[in-house]
Amino acid sequence: MADISTLLETAIYNVAVANSALWNSVDGRMKHGRAVAGWSTPYVLYSFPNLPSTNVYKESSPRVFSVSIYFDVFSSDDYSAAEAGAIAGYIRTAFDGASLSLTGFNDTTVKMVNGRPAEQEETGLWHIQLQYSGMACVA
Repeated sequence: MADISTLLETAIYNVAVANSALWNSVDGRMKHGRAVAGWSTPYVLYSFPNLPSTNVYKESSPRVFSVSIYFDVFSSDDYSAAEAGAIAGYIRTAFDGASLSLTGFNDTTVKMVNGRPAEQEETGLWHIQLQYSGMACVA
């Protein structure tokens, strides 16, 4: 079975591409990890801070993994956080209650559990962070 992080990366990418409003709002600049050198804003980065995850049940039980996904939206709109807010809205539309297809796991449904309001960072970029949570059960 493939690494769960790799499976999540592929599943999130597929959901994002299928949601044209989200994908087009960042001109395809959405990826796991760090921004690509030379990327202009806006863009979205996503990460899995608790992976590799540990089994949350006993050894004799089905293997179930806790999954957290963070989406970080970056925008350089000079006047307001409206652009970043709109992109965060597209993420919510695409991922709230989304069932991610992970080979070797039963479908994993994710739900938003936290959202940090827009703030302008020292770099001058507007930043919004959305946190999603779900469970992945080995099939």
